[in-house]
Amino acid sequence: MTKKLIDSIINFIESNDVEDNIIKEYIDKIVNKNNPTIRTVSNRYSLIKKNLIDNFDGFSNSFLSSLKPDDTIMKQILVEDMERRCEKCNFNFTQQILNDILNLKNSEDLYDLGIYLQFISGRRSNEIYKNNDIKISRIKNKENIIKFSNLKNNEIIELIPNTLNSNEYKKLYNKINNELDIPIQIYINRINVKLKNMFPKSNISSHKLRGCYVCFIKQIKNENENENESKIKNVNDNYLTDFECYSNYKFIPTKEESPEKRIKKKLL
Repeated sequence: MTKKLIDSIINFIESNDVEDNIIKEYIDKIVNKNNPTIRTVSNRYSLIKKNLIDNFDGFSNSFLSSLKPDDTIMKQILVEDMERRCEKCNFNFTQQILNDILNLKNSEDLYDLGIYLQFISGRRSNEIYKNNDIKISRIKNKENIIKFSNLKNNEIIELIPNTLNSNEYKKLYNKINNELDIPIQIYINRINVKLKNMFPKSNISSHKLRGCYVCFIKQIKNENENENESKIKNVNDNYLTDFECYSNYKFIPTKEESPEKRIKKKLL
């Protein structure tokens, strides 16, 4: 398919004596043909640029530099690349990290609230803040369920138990987006600085909050697997895939001291 697209572009250039901006418009149209994924879009631009350099003289550097996906796509690719790296790393999610994040619930700091919302819903930073393609909504009679909708799909998310209900979640979500007005990358950078200051001995980051959510949900499911009804249900089949993606993440709960240890301490 890509070869056909490139041949079509070369034929267009050779058959038409037009300005660079017209060629650019044609290339943009061809690249986005058949509703490609963002990585396909990126790959197509790279291959087209290479073929233009190989087959034509005279295209300016500024024109060739303009042959690329828009910034939104580039940022999404960077986010996905970072997530893949995070998925592969080993990470211990401790009880202390859990407690400190949950304690952010009543913070007046908007970045604290952003961290909290990311964790209890397993969302990415760019899904919490300034994403015009995403709409969140509540589901009737399901207080701990929130729906994230975009142009491609709907994702039903179950919030971590005993945190927020869907109405409270939506209010904090709107609060962050209404009161902050900065570029998304600056927002993510500030979230990461917050996390680094909170957990200086850990390598936790914004991208790892999703893994922490999945890891904690898995822990709850394991604790309740023998009960008639689990506290957490798979309302979204993606959870099963997420469990596999973040298999290197481990939640380490606080271990209660055994009676024997408490008795030894008293004797000392």
